[in-house]
Amino acid sequence: MAPIFTIGHSVHSFTVFVGLLNQHHIGFVIDVRSSPYSRRAPQFNKQPLSNELFAQGMKYAHFGEGLGARRTEPHLLDSIGRVDFGKVRETPEFRTAIDRIEKGASTGFRIALMCSEGNPFDCHRFALVAYQLARDGYEVLHIMRDGQLKSQVVLEGELLDLYAQRIPQPTIFEPNVTRTAQLEAAYYLRNQDVGWLDTRSEASV
Repeated sequence: MAPIFTIGHSVHSFTVFVGLLNQHHIGFVIDVRSSPYSRRAPQFNKQPLSNELFAQGMKYAHFGEGLGARRTEPHLLDSIGRVDFGKVRETPEFRTAIDRIEKGASTGFRIALMCSEGNPFDCHRFALVAYQLARDGYEVLHIMRDGQLKSQVVLEGELLDLYAQRIPQPTIFEPNVTRTAQLEAAYYLRNQDVGWLDTRSEASV
């Protein structure tokens, strides 16, 4: 099965963006933004983006309903109104979107999940979406601004380093702290740092 890629459109020109996709032989772009529009980079609004990708021989689909991070349903928010990625991953629409991506990758499609952030570490595509794909056994590769690839495994190492002082560590009294437990704690903290906060929510009042 093909690896699954991610990419951020950032403020790239469309030419640069397509160059990054072609560099990694991407044939299908799946937009994981909740709203497929950008004020600062209107070339990445849904319709012009779809048209341009089609002209380049690539397919486009918007999966924002299932994979977008700006969820407003009260049961998907924490006590202050921030989106809880763990709860989002339990929704039927999230699972359906993931299943469609995995089916495509399993049949050989070269898929890139697209959001706006240039650095995947600062985006929900890493902490929400790629988290699940990796847990399901898929190799996830993030296309960086310069075209280099960074794997989910490498980003998880950076995640552990960033939160090393705030996650469980093995000690003489607690020697059996696993990497899995550390990652779960670190992903939770990343959710707190990058998760969208619904300031209109009653929970945030």
